[in-house]
Amino acid sequence: LSDLEAAVTKAPARECQFSETERLGFDHVFEGSRLRVWPIENEKVMYLRLTEYKRLLPSSVLNDELDKKCRKLEEETGEKVKGKARRDLKDQLKQELLGKAFQKKKAIQVMINLLDGELWVDETSEATVSKVRKLLAKVIGEIPIEAATSAETLAKLMKEWLLDEGSIPAGIEILDKAKLVDTHDPKASMAAKGEELHSEEFQAL
Repeated sequence: LSDLEAAVTKAPARECQFSETERLGFDHVFEGSRLRVWPIENEKVMYLRLTEYKRLLPSSVLNDELDKKCRKLEEETGEKVKGKARRDLKDQLKQELLGKAFQKKKAIQVMINLLDGELWVDETSEATVSKVRKLLAKVIGEIPIEAATSAETLAKLMKEWLLDEGSIPAGIEILDKAKLVDTHDPKASMAAKGEELHSEEFQAL
């Protein structure tokens, strides 16, 4: 516990600084606490809370400001701003605007389950999960991790739940929305809402 606490303090959560566009770090487990690791089950499970900060700078805002700058320069010099000059101006403008941009804050919950040798990340984005794994590896050293499920495995599992109500685990309830995807053509899909998913008609699909 003390080793993990010391490790995660090397990458504390904080807002983006200078030219950073995003920052991920270990936050205190709850407001008012100084701890960044919360032990559960006699220190066999460790709870961590990470916070990700991202600067919000929509491309439309950047391009609008760039057009204004270019028009002003063209009026002053009488020459068209294009090519490398326009790209350099855009980079310069981006750095200026990033310093004034709002920062979006997002909390990510993580549990290290030493009992079963598992890492749990409360996040659906694979990109974000990858960032969490890399940050953990950075502060505590590389750890061998293999995904428990793949997108293909999940699709197969959910298909079984729809075809056989008896296969649904306790605590899982099938509602009325689903997305069906053609196994031969991922672009061919159908979204269903307000349907009886265990009906013969839907199961035929």
